[in-house]
This record gives sequence, structure tokens and C-alpha cells, in this order.
Amino acid sequence: MSEFWNNKIEPGYYDLALKSGKLSDRSPQAAWHNKTFTKISYLVRKEDHLLDFACGPGTLTGQYLNLKTTPLCVDISEKQINYAINTYKGKAIYMTVNEFNFNDYHNTFDTITCLGLFEFISKEEGIELLNNFYKILKPNGSLYLTTPNFKISMKLLEFFLNRFGSLDYSEEYKSRYTKKTLIELIKKSTFKIENIEKYMTPMIFMSIFGNRIGLILDNFFEKLFRNHYGYILLLGLKK
Repeated sequence: MSEFWNNKIEPGYYDLALKSGKLSDRSPQAAWHNKTFTKISYLVRKEDHLLDFACGPGTLTGQYLNLKTTPLCVDISEKQINYAINTYKGKAIYMTVNEFNFNDYHNTFDTITCLGLFEFISKEEGIELLNNFYKILKPNGSLYLTTPNFKISMKLLEFFLNRFGSLDYSEEYKSRYTKKTLIELIKKSTFKIENIEKYMTPMIFMSIFGNRIGLILDNFFEKLFRNHYGYILLLGLKK
């Protein structure tokens, strides 16, 4: 996986795609990422000591959060970390996974975010990571993670994105979760599940006619079907 992220993903790829998509105002990719980061930003309190694990190019803390304490951002890719340092200097402390040691941070963080990582690691690695997260959270601390909801609709979307998109993730996914299997994974850890929701519907792709239009239709579709459908699972856990 490290070779994939270091060699196939350009530094700041998603960050730049989000910025340019916002400017062009007709980008499903930008609307997709914007919705996730916005949802997460509402869950993180300004006074939280935050760890953004698998931070990528630092978009969440760089564009969406303005915390009272300096967050810590960790990623496997040295190129992405270097991009974050150069682009969002002063917004956070940035480290690669090799520089970060869980044993140095017992009971340190109020909140941990881990967006779009668990599908790229095995279930065994997922349990190990959950246990490490538990150790470094303060009592009553929160963990928020996202992962694709691999139901039929997501499998179809994955097929078309891999066939016609610029990147093919099909060989990189190690775990494909549904709501049921993700809950089963969490039950093997010490965390308590606070909430789990599905979001991101096919209406997000109407952003090709305008990002705001796509987001309005997507939100309407979610409410209409009471979040019964969604390409993404958002899980909130409590220590």
C-alpha cells in the first residue's frame, strides 16, 4: 500500500482537486470530498486536541478546521506530508507513520479522525489500529472514521470509476465493509458505538451541473430515504 500512495498518488492530488472543483463549481469529486470534510468538521470541537490519522495532504485541518490547539496530522506518504507542510504550514504538526509512535501519546487526544483508511488495511490491521487509537484517546474521547459502504450500488460505482477514472483502486482494497461487517469489526475492539450512518447518494453526481445543486439534491435524497442508502459509512465511536 505504501508504494501505491507514494508513487501513484500525486502529492496533494485530492486537495488540489477539491480546490479546483470548488472554483469551477461543477465537480462531483469536489462536492463528494467537501461533503465528507464538512460533516467531520461539525463533529470536532474547537477546543479538541485532534489527531488526523491518514491525513493525506492535510485538507481537513488545512481548509476546514480552526482549532484552539494545534492538531497532529499523520500519513503513510512522505510526499503527502511534505505537501501539507508546504501548503498548510502552521496549521498542524505533520508526521509520517514512521515518525509517529502510539506509545508516546497515551491518553492524549480528545478526538481522532481516520477518513478513508480502513478499506486499505486488513481486518486484523484494523483491530490493531482500533486498539492503538483507544490507548491514545482521553477518557470519553471520540473516534470518527469513514469507509465505503460496499453494497451493490458501491460495487457498481467502483466498477465505473476504476474503468473510466484516472486511478484504479480495485487491487488496493483489502477490506470491503458493509454496515453489518463494520459493526462486527468494532465489537472486537473496546470501543462503544455511538452512531453509524450512511451518506452520499447518486444525487451527488448532479454536481456536474453545479456543486450546490448536487449537494442540495443529495441532502434531499438522504432525508427522503432516511439515510437508508449511501456510498459512505460514517462511524462515531467512544472510549
